[in-house]
Amino acid sequence: AVASGFTASALEALEQVLEAPDMPLERPVCLMTFDDAVSFYAPTRSRRYRAVTVPDVDDPFVPLSPQSLGVNVGDEDEKAMFLELLAALRQEHSSSSRADPCSPCSPAMGSDPFHLDDSRKGVASGAALSVAVEALAAVGGGDVVFFHASSPSLGLGSGERWQEELEEATPMAASPMSPTPKTPKTPKTPKTPKAKKSFQEDMHRACCRGGVAVSCVTGPAAGTQIDVSKLQWLPWRTGGDVLHLPAFTPASLPVLVCNLGHWAKRMQASAYNCVVKLRCSKGLSCKTLLAPWPAAASAEDQSAFELPRFCPDTSVAFTLRPEFEQEDDEEYPRYRERKPLCVQAAILYTNTKGERLLRTHTSHINVVNSVRLAYHSLNIAPLMSVLLKQAAQLALEPPSGSSKQQLPRDMLLEFCLQVLSTYRRRCLDYSTGKKCLVTSKRLLLLPLYVLTARKLLYSLMGSNGSLASAEEKVQAAEGLQRLMRMPIHSIMAALYPRVYPLPAPTHEGCDLPRPSPAMEEQVARGSSPAYLITNGLGIWYHQLGAGGAPEDTSDRTQELRENATQLAERIREDLHPSPAWIPLTELARLPSTLRAQEKAAEAQFPESMTPSSRPKYGSRTPGSQTVSTRTPGSVVEQISWPEKVLLSSLFVEDEGVTEMSYSEWVSFLQEQVGLMV
Repeated sequence: AVASGFTASALEALEQVLEAPDMPLERPVCLMTFDDAVSFYAPTRSRRYRAVTVPDVDDPFVPLSPQSLGVNVGDEDEKAMFLELLAALRQEHSSSSRADPCSPCSPAMGSDPFHLDDSRKGVASGAALSVAVEALAAVGGGDVVFFHASSPSLGLGSGERWQEELEEATPMAASPMSPTPKTPKTPKTPKTPKAKKSFQEDMHRACCRGGVAVSCVTGPAAGTQIDVSKLQWLPWRTGGDVLHLPAFTPASLPVLVCNLGHWAKRMQASAYNCVVKLRCSKGLSCKTLLAPWPAAASAEDQSAFELPRFCPDTSVAFTLRPEFEQEDDEEYPRYRERKPLCVQAAILYTNTKGERLLRTHTSHINVVNSVRLAYHSLNIAPLMSVLLKQAAQLALEPPSGSSKQQLPRDMLLEFCLQVLSTYRRRCLDYSTGKKCLVTSKRLLLLPLYVLTARKLLYSLMGSNGSLASAEEKVQAAEGLQRLMRMPIHSIMAALYPRVYPLPAPTHEGCDLPRPSPAMEEQVARGSSPAYLITNGLGIWYHQLGAGGAPEDTSDRTQELRENATQLAERIREDLHPSPAWIPLTELARLPSTLRAQEKAAEAQFPESMTPSSRPKYGSRTPGSQTVSTRTPGSVVEQISWPEKVLLSSLFVEDEGVTEMSYSEWVSFLQEQVGLMV
């Protein structure tokens, strides 16, 4: 971490977040560092800091009172004192020199105050996590933000420690040199040792009891192997946040600052130590819970869960099952007078002021007597949200015991066909809908959203998980987990991207410009010189004829980029609350440009193309950049496969490399529905 600059960048990012004028945090904060030991930095009466080290990483403890460790950053004097500590630590890690005796962290530090001795080996991040959760639980809960540059290798949570725990839980075989015990008359059944819970499960239980949410920033250097999935396991189940910066360099500092600032705003508006229970009236029962965290052990129907932190952008979904009572023929007249169905969500939580509150939301569910009325009362946004969460859960946790695994994309297609075929069979005449695809007004956008959902899942998961690298699997799991708790408005923005023309008004009080259809034709042949495309997961800037049009001067390009930056900030405010900070990047090429380049390469070097018109080398390598095939006197640029998938997920109505166009999709659905009917 010190050699790659990750430690200094993390400290500088914390400084910039706390010095921001719109910094929302008004709570005590504490700083801990760890290598082969854990160090606490406690304020003193002389407005300095002293470091207290816990060298025992196998059985760590909090050496001081948890109330005496934090300083309130809402107070200007205490915040200035904490900023001095961050600056001193950053200077120490940047120069790798010994601390100045007059520095605010010098008392009782010894010859190696920051544990930077190269002879020390190992990282005790598990011990640091354990004492951080213990300290926060003692003061009523809060947030732990961990910065990892390598996997834990010492003490609690390390690989060696986990192997020792397995050996302790596994009965050892009898040695051949030990005396043979006497055989009893009645052989006794050997006792099966209880399965010992892992360190992550113990930490999850402690976080739920104490209301502690864990967030994780991983920034391994190039060539460093780190188990990101293991480090992100706890944040997803405690309501925390994750950020992965592969091959970290100090150039990633702006991304780190923006994400930490976004996290700070979410912390101040979150609810802690939450207990959620879904109550159903007679005639309904809860079936499943769709969330990154598990249901409570006491809730057999998965209608309740505990969560250390519930953010304003977090959402969960429950699937309900109707219960029908068996009635006799003589009671048939009472069947029409059934009582209405209701659901109630009860949330017990603690706000940021420390107040314990109870909140309830009750909703009425209409009961209709015909299939037509059911179709005319649907809401497409919550329906697609539940469908996408079910597909993400299927991708993360495939059902065990089934011989043939169903793909998430196939599940979406099967649901769409069932809905359309049932509507045609139950709600239309026999002669209606034979030559066209007919559905209700409420479900007009269902075929389009199902097509875009398939493209979105492909962009997150990739084509073949078995051939993907470890880094790609981590990114896919992170995207699916983020999708599991994404709110409805963010899911709808991800399903159908918004295309905004530039320049656009960005002054205070003005509305966002009217978005254009997500089609390449609107961008390539539009009247605007530049466009901004967003799907809630990212923002892309594309300028027509960038660098090549003679009428566009450098001043004009600079004005468009500044306007795009201002509009991107307005988009972030419009999509608030959002699960993650939305970055602004540049979209250099459009799909038509890619196709033209591929056709030129195919005409020049037909032997380098596959029968599917894909380049043999470099095109389907996920994560790779463009590859050039060099021959004497010529250079052919091959487009990376992730760039093609990205363009397919942005221009969702056009034909992409993963799916057909929207018009072809409607024809395909019409044919399949006709076969089913």
